[in-house]
Amino acid sequence: MRRTHRPRAGPELGAGMRAGAFGAALAALVLVGCSSGGPGKDVAAVVGGETITIAELDRELAISGVAKAADPAARKAALDEIVLRKLLAKAARAQGLDKSPDALQAKRIADESFNANLERIATIAKAPKPTPDEVKAFIASRPEQFARRTGYLIDQLQVPQAHTPDMVAAFLPTKTLEEAEAVLKARQMPYRRVVLPMDTLRTDPRLSAAVAKVPTGEPFVLPGADSFTINRIRGSQVQPLTGPQAEAVAREMIHAERINKALKDHIDALRREQVVYGPAFANETKATAPST
Repeated sequence: MRRTHRPRAGPELGAGMRAGAFGAALAALVLVGCSSGGPGKDVAAVVGGETITIAELDRELAISGVAKAADPAARKAALDEIVLRKLLAKAARAQGLDKSPDALQAKRIADESFNANLERIATIAKAPKPTPDEVKAFIASRPEQFARRTGYLIDQLQVPQAHTPDMVAAFLPTKTLEEAEAVLKARQMPYRRVVLPMDTLRTDPRLSAAVAKVPTGEPFVLPGADSFTINRIRGSQVQPLTGPQAEAVAREMIHAERINKALKDHIDALRREQVVYGPAFANETKATAPST
Protein backbone atom coordinates (compact mmCIF):
# COMPACT_ATOMS: atom_id res chain seq x y z
CA MET A 1 0.00 0.00 0.00
CA ARG A 2 1.35 3.39 -0.97
CA ARG A 3 1.86 5.79 1.82
CA THR A 4 0.13 9.07 1.22
CA HIS A 5 1.89 12.18 2.59
CA ARG A 6 -0.51 14.94 3.61
CA PRO A 7 0.92 18.39 3.51
CA ARG A 8 1.90 19.66 6.95
CA ALA A 9 0.01 22.69 8.04
CA GLY A 10 2.46 23.67 10.76
CA PRO A 11 5.03 25.74 8.92
CA GLU A 12 2.54 27.61 6.72
CA LEU A 13 0.25 28.39 9.66
CA GLY A 14 3.17 29.43 11.79
CA ALA A 15 4.35 31.79 9.08
CA GLY A 16 0.90 33.35 8.90
CA MET A 17 0.81 33.80 12.62
CA ARG A 18 4.25 35.39 12.57
CA ALA A 19 3.16 37.77 9.84
CA GLY A 20 0.07 38.75 11.86
CA ALA A 21 2.14 39.32 14.97
CA PHE A 22 4.57 41.47 13.02
CA GLY A 23 1.71 43.55 11.62
CA ALA A 24 0.24 44.05 15.09
CA ALA A 25 3.63 45.05 16.43
CA LEU A 26 4.09 47.50 13.57
CA ALA A 27 0.64 49.01 14.23
CA ALA A 28 1.48 49.36 17.91
CA LEU A 29 4.76 51.03 16.99
CA VAL A 30 2.94 53.49 14.78
CA LEU A 31 0.46 54.29 17.56
CA VAL A 32 3.23 54.81 20.08
CA GLY A 33 5.00 57.08 17.64
CA CYS A 34 1.87 59.22 17.31
CA SER A 35 1.24 59.47 21.05
CA SER A 36 4.83 60.38 21.84
CA GLY A 37 4.65 63.57 19.76
CA GLY A 38 3.65 67.02 21.00
CA PRO A 39 0.27 67.85 22.59
CA GLY A 40 -2.82 67.96 20.40
CA LYS A 41 -4.44 71.14 19.15
CA ASP A 42 -6.97 71.11 22.00
CA VAL A 43 -4.19 71.08 24.63
CA ALA A 44 -2.79 74.33 26.02
CA ALA A 45 -0.03 72.76 28.16
CA VAL A 46 0.92 69.63 30.09
CA VAL A 47 2.23 70.07 33.63
CA GLY A 48 3.79 66.97 35.18
CA GLY A 49 1.46 64.73 33.23
CA GLU A 50 -1.63 66.86 33.96
CA THR A 51 -3.23 68.28 30.83
CA ILE A 52 -4.59 71.83 30.62
CA THR A 53 -6.97 71.99 27.69
CA ILE A 54 -7.88 75.06 25.64
CA ALA A 55 -11.45 74.72 26.94
CA GLU A 56 -10.22 74.78 30.55
CA LEU A 57 -8.12 77.87 29.81
CA ASP A 58 -11.15 79.61 28.26
CA ARG A 59 -13.33 78.73 31.26
CA GLU A 60 -10.75 80.13 33.66
CA LEU A 61 -10.48 83.30 31.59
CA ALA A 62 -14.29 83.62 31.61
CA ILE A 63 -14.43 83.19 35.38
CA SER A 64 -11.78 85.92 35.69
CA GLY A 65 -13.87 88.23 33.51
CA VAL A 66 -11.53 88.09 30.48
CA ALA A 67 -13.06 87.64 27.04
CA LYS A 68 -12.42 84.34 25.26
CA ALA A 69 -11.05 86.16 22.21
CA ALA A 70 -8.57 88.14 24.29
CA ASP A 71 -5.20 89.31 23.03
CA PRO A 72 -2.87 86.29 22.45
CA ALA A 73 -0.30 87.78 24.81
CA ALA A 74 -2.95 88.05 27.54
CA ARG A 75 -4.00 84.43 26.95
CA LYS A 76 -0.38 83.27 27.16
CA ALA A 77 0.12 85.26 30.38
CA ALA A 78 -3.02 83.68 31.87
CA LEU A 79 -1.81 80.22 30.85
CA ASP A 80 1.58 80.89 32.45
CA GLU A 81 -0.20 81.81 35.70
CA ILE A 82 -2.12 78.51 35.61
CA VAL A 83 1.08 76.56 34.88
CA LEU A 84 2.91 78.32 37.73
CA ARG A 85 0.02 77.62 40.10
CA LYS A 86 0.02 73.93 39.22
CA LEU A 87 3.82 73.64 39.47
CA LEU A 88 3.87 75.19 42.94
CA ALA A 89 0.84 73.16 44.07
CA LYS A 90 2.50 69.92 42.94
CA ALA A 91 5.71 70.89 44.71
CA ALA A 92 3.81 71.65 47.93
CA ARG A 93 1.99 68.31 47.80
CA ALA A 94 5.26 66.47 47.10
CA GLN A 95 6.69 67.95 50.30
CA GLY A 96 3.55 67.23 52.30
CA LEU A 97 3.02 70.92 53.01
CA ASP A 98 -0.72 70.52 52.41
CA LYS A 99 -1.03 68.07 55.32
CA SER A 100 -0.13 70.40 58.20
CA PRO A 101 -2.94 71.48 60.57
CA ASP A 102 -2.62 75.13 59.51
CA ALA A 103 -2.72 74.18 55.83
CA LEU A 104 -5.79 71.98 56.30
CA GLN A 105 -7.61 74.77 58.13
CA ALA A 106 -6.63 77.31 55.47
CA LYS A 107 -7.93 74.95 52.77
CA ARG A 108 -11.19 74.46 54.67
CA ILE A 109 -11.59 78.24 55.02
CA ALA A 110 -10.95 78.70 51.28
CA ASP A 111 -13.50 76.00 50.38
CA GLU A 112 -16.11 77.47 52.71
CA SER A 113 -15.49 80.99 51.39
CA PHE A 114 -15.92 79.75 47.82
CA ASN A 115 -19.17 77.97 48.65
CA ALA A 116 -20.41 80.97 50.64
CA ASN A 117 -19.80 83.18 47.63
CA LEU A 118 -21.81 80.77 45.46
CA GLU A 119 -24.71 81.10 47.92
CA ARG A 120 -24.44 84.90 47.85
CA ILE A 121 -24.51 84.88 44.05
CA ALA A 122 -27.57 82.61 44.04
CA THR A 123 -29.36 84.88 46.54
CA ILE A 124 -28.50 88.00 44.54
CA ALA A 125 -29.86 86.41 41.36
CA LYS A 126 -33.27 86.04 43.03
CA ALA A 127 -33.60 89.76 43.85
CA PRO A 128 -36.34 91.09 41.55
CA LYS A 129 -35.65 93.95 39.15
CA PRO A 130 -37.83 97.06 39.66
CA THR A 131 -40.76 97.77 37.37
CA PRO A 132 -41.10 101.10 35.48
CA ASP A 133 -43.79 102.25 37.93
CA GLU A 134 -41.55 101.44 40.90
CA VAL A 135 -38.73 103.43 39.31
CA LYS A 136 -40.97 106.49 38.81
CA ALA A 137 -42.27 106.28 42.39
CA PHE A 138 -38.71 105.99 43.72
CA ILE A 139 -37.59 109.11 41.83
CA ALA A 140 -40.62 111.09 43.03
CA SER A 141 -40.03 110.07 46.66
CA ARG A 142 -36.40 111.28 46.66
CA PRO A 143 -36.28 114.85 45.38
CA GLU A 144 -32.96 115.52 47.15
CA GLN A 145 -31.34 112.89 44.96
CA PHE A 146 -33.05 113.65 41.66
CA ALA A 147 -35.16 116.79 41.09
CA ARG A 148 -33.16 118.85 43.63
CA ARG A 149 -29.88 117.00 43.31
CA THR A 150 -27.11 119.29 44.56
CA GLY A 151 -23.35 119.22 44.40
CA TYR A 152 -21.52 120.70 47.42
CA LEU A 153 -17.90 121.64 48.02
CA ILE A 154 -17.16 121.19 51.72
CA ASP A 155 -14.26 122.29 53.92
CA GLN A 156 -13.79 119.56 56.50
CA LEU A 157 -11.83 119.04 59.71
CA GLN A 158 -11.40 115.30 60.29
CA VAL A 159 -10.89 114.36 63.94
CA PRO A 160 -9.78 110.72 64.51
CA GLN A 161 -11.53 110.13 67.83
CA ALA A 162 -15.06 109.67 69.09
CA HIS A 163 -16.92 112.84 70.02
CA THR A 164 -18.28 113.40 73.53
CA PRO A 165 -21.09 115.63 74.84
CA ASP A 166 -18.59 118.16 76.22
CA MET A 167 -16.93 118.41 72.80
CA VAL A 168 -20.26 119.13 71.16
CA ALA A 169 -20.93 121.79 73.78
CA ALA A 170 -17.53 123.36 73.08
CA PHE A 171 -18.29 123.67 69.35
CA LEU A 172 -21.83 125.04 69.72
CA PRO A 173 -20.79 128.71 70.20
CA THR A 174 -18.51 128.66 67.13
CA LYS A 175 -19.75 130.53 64.06
CA THR A 176 -16.88 129.81 61.64
CA LEU A 177 -14.72 126.83 60.79
CA GLU A 178 -11.69 128.80 61.99
CA GLU A 179 -13.26 129.19 65.44
CA ALA A 180 -13.95 125.42 65.53
CA GLU A 181 -10.36 124.78 64.49
CA ALA A 182 -9.17 127.01 67.35
CA VAL A 183 -11.14 124.82 69.79
CA LEU A 184 -9.36 121.71 68.47
CA LYS A 185 -5.99 123.39 68.85
CA ALA A 186 -6.77 124.58 72.37
CA ARG A 187 -7.67 121.03 73.37
CA GLN A 188 -4.60 119.69 71.54
CA MET A 189 -6.77 117.34 69.52
CA PRO A 190 -5.22 115.94 66.32
CA TYR A 191 -7.11 116.65 63.11
CA ARG A 192 -6.70 116.88 59.34
CA ARG A 193 -8.11 119.62 57.11
CA VAL A 194 -9.38 118.62 53.65
CA VAL A 195 -11.74 119.83 50.93
CA LEU A 196 -14.27 117.27 49.70
CA PRO A 197 -17.12 117.18 47.16
CA MET A 198 -20.55 115.91 48.20
CA ASP A 199 -23.21 114.78 45.72
CA THR A 200 -26.69 114.36 47.16
CA LEU A 201 -27.38 111.65 44.56
CA ARG A 202 -25.20 109.20 46.52
CA THR A 203 -25.83 110.62 49.98
CA ASP A 204 -28.41 109.51 52.52
CA PRO A 205 -31.47 111.71 51.81
CA ARG A 206 -31.83 112.51 55.52
CA LEU A 207 -28.29 113.90 55.62
CA SER A 208 -28.84 115.83 52.38
CA ALA A 209 -31.99 117.41 53.80
CA ALA A 210 -30.15 118.41 57.00
CA VAL A 211 -27.18 119.88 55.11
CA ALA A 212 -29.53 121.92 52.90
CA LYS A 213 -30.78 123.73 56.01
CA VAL A 214 -27.29 124.78 57.19
CA PRO A 215 -26.44 128.42 56.37
CA THR A 216 -23.48 128.78 54.02
CA GLY A 217 -20.27 129.26 55.98
CA GLU A 218 -21.60 128.02 59.34
CA PRO A 219 -19.85 124.91 60.74
CA PHE A 220 -21.72 121.71 61.58
CA VAL A 221 -20.60 118.45 63.20
CA LEU A 222 -21.10 114.98 61.69
CA PRO A 223 -20.43 112.19 64.22
CA GLY A 224 -19.03 108.77 63.29
CA ALA A 225 -18.44 105.52 65.14
CA ASP A 226 -14.90 106.33 66.25
CA SER A 227 -14.35 109.75 64.69
CA PHE A 228 -16.18 112.94 63.77
CA THR A 229 -15.90 115.77 61.30
CA ILE A 230 -16.53 119.52 61.47
CA ASN A 231 -17.78 120.83 58.14
CA ARG A 232 -18.43 124.08 56.30
CA ILE A 233 -20.20 124.48 52.97
CA ARG A 234 -17.90 126.42 50.67
CA GLY A 235 -20.28 126.41 47.71
CA SER A 236 -23.12 124.48 46.09
CA GLN A 237 -24.80 124.02 42.73
CA VAL A 238 -28.16 122.43 41.91
CA GLN A 239 -27.74 119.73 39.25
CA PRO A 240 -31.12 118.03 38.63
CA LEU A 241 -31.08 114.46 37.39
CA THR A 242 -34.06 113.69 35.16
CA GLY A 243 -35.23 111.60 32.22
CA PRO A 244 -33.73 108.28 31.13
CA GLN A 245 -30.51 108.92 33.07
CA ALA A 246 -32.45 109.34 36.31
CA GLU A 247 -34.44 106.17 35.58
CA ALA A 248 -31.26 104.16 34.96
CA VAL A 249 -29.71 105.35 38.23
CA ALA A 250 -32.95 104.72 40.14
CA ARG A 251 -33.18 101.16 38.78
CA GLU A 252 -29.61 100.50 39.92
CA MET A 253 -30.27 101.93 43.40
CA ILE A 254 -33.53 100.00 43.90
CA HIS A 255 -31.92 96.76 42.81
CA ALA A 256 -28.93 97.34 45.11
CA GLU A 257 -31.27 97.94 48.05
CA ARG A 258 -33.16 94.74 47.25
CA ILE A 259 -29.93 92.76 46.98
CA ASN A 260 -28.75 94.02 50.39
CA LYS A 261 -32.11 93.22 51.96
CA ALA A 262 -32.24 89.76 50.36
CA LEU A 263 -28.75 88.92 51.62
CA LYS A 264 -29.46 90.25 55.12
CA ASP A 265 -32.81 88.44 55.41
CA HIS A 266 -31.31 85.17 54.15
CA ILE A 267 -28.34 85.31 56.50
CA ASP A 268 -30.51 86.32 59.46
CA ALA A 269 -32.78 83.34 58.79
CA LEU A 270 -29.81 80.95 58.60
CA ARG A 271 -28.43 82.36 61.86
CA ARG A 272 -31.73 81.88 63.68
CA GLU A 273 -32.08 78.31 62.41
CA GLN A 274 -28.56 77.00 62.89
CA VAL A 275 -26.33 79.17 65.10
CA VAL A 276 -25.89 78.73 68.84
CA TYR A 277 -23.19 80.93 70.42
CA GLY A 278 -21.04 80.01 73.38
CA PRO A 279 -21.25 81.90 76.70
CA ALA A 280 -18.52 84.37 75.75
CA PHE A 281 -20.44 85.42 72.64
CA ALA A 282 -24.05 84.92 73.70
CA ASN A 283 -24.82 88.63 73.40
CA GLU A 284 -23.02 89.11 70.08
CA THR A 285 -25.87 87.80 67.95
CA LYS A 286 -26.79 90.82 65.88
CA ALA A 287 -26.68 89.93 62.19
CA THR A 288 -24.88 92.27 59.87
CA ALA A 289 -25.76 92.65 56.19
CA PRO A 290 -22.79 91.88 53.93
CA SER A 291 -21.41 94.57 51.68
CA THR A 292 -22.13 94.16 48.00
